[in-house]
Amino acid sequence: MNNFFNKALLIASLALTPISVVTAQDKVVFSDSFSSNSNQWLEASNDVADATVKNGVYQITSKGNRSFLALRDVKFNYKEDYTIEAKLTLNESANTNAFNSIKFGYTKDGSYEYGFNGNGSLSVRKLIKGKGSMVIAPTKLSGFNAYNQNKLSIIHQGDSVHFLVNDKIWKSTKALPFFGPKIGFKVGSKNTVTVDDFYIGYGVGDFGTATVTETPVATEETVVKLDIGETAPHFVAQRVNGNDFELDQTQGSFTLVVFWASWNPKSREQVTELNKAYKKFAKDNFKVVAFGVENDKDSWIKAIESDKTEKWIHVSDMKYKKSDIVELYQIEELPKNFLLNTEGKIIAVDLDKEFLINKLNDHFN
Repeated sequence: MNNFFNKALLIASLALTPISVVTAQDKVVFSDSFSSNSNQWLEASNDVADATVKNGVYQITSKGNRSFLALRDVKFNYKEDYTIEAKLTLNESANTNAFNSIKFGYTKDGSYEYGFNGNGSLSVRKLIKGKGSMVIAPTKLSGFNAYNQNKLSIIHQGDSVHFLVNDKIWKSTKALPFFGPKIGFKVGSKNTVTVDDFYIGYGVGDFGTATVTETPVATEETVVKLDIGETAPHFVAQRVNGNDFELDQTQGSFTLVVFWASWNPKSREQVTELNKAYKKFAKDNFKVVAFGVENDKDSWIKAIESDKTEKWIHVSDMKYKKSDIVELYQIEELPKNFLLNTEGKIIAVDLDKEFLINKLNDHFN
């Protein structure tokens, strides 16, 4: 059997590197210990969210199916060496795929997010005019507990940006140009998070200038698991209309995640068959998320219309075989699918129409 393309295992190097901080003159741009709400953070108490500053923390609960954003204008020169950091604690999560993040460099045209979810995965994400892509794909970090207080730091030094967890370097990338001055927090849907000790300053230490000194420590290689019973890896992709879609939006429904392509005959055959099962269970809290491995949007849309699957949730990143999401799900050939339960856990893989109908009958009847 010919592979769709070369086998792609997502192996993430999870070296944690201590940071050596040299204390120097205080160059604080903005800080908040949340002893009061003098900085006028968004507070709320309604059906969508509860958010309040009290007792030295900023506590946020996002109740609905959308994330909660709390942002402030903080103007500083992002081309200088800088540190952004905050302590975040995930108190409760009814949606463990949703990410809770420091959001930075924000305008309506773009922003970045560095955070973690209840499954213990960390990621760095970029959004441009509502379209998301991964700077660093979601990766589980050995020994990381989202329900403890975790200090997240973003350190720009020279031509690099370092992402730290509890004062240890997790990942580094090239410098990230800011879109705008807003900085703050995003709390994922159905999550409760407390924020403490928010700090922004020039230099790469807690205060003032410092040197990031990399000291090699043990490196652990981890393959993202896609076995039965595992939580399906979270991803963000764009719908046909260009709006962002996050996989965690399907929690609470049985969901079939399908990898297919308009140019792949076997995919098209399977899509036609799976659509018959979809029509049978569409009223029973069943959804299909179809990820198109594409680089031609017009051909993708024409195939959707031809196959009469417009009621599915169609998404793509238009990166074809270089897609981070294809790599994340270790797709070797098309088509491929994963059936998820209401908690987002994988309960079956590679289903044809009859297998899918039987599985859904078991759950709905």
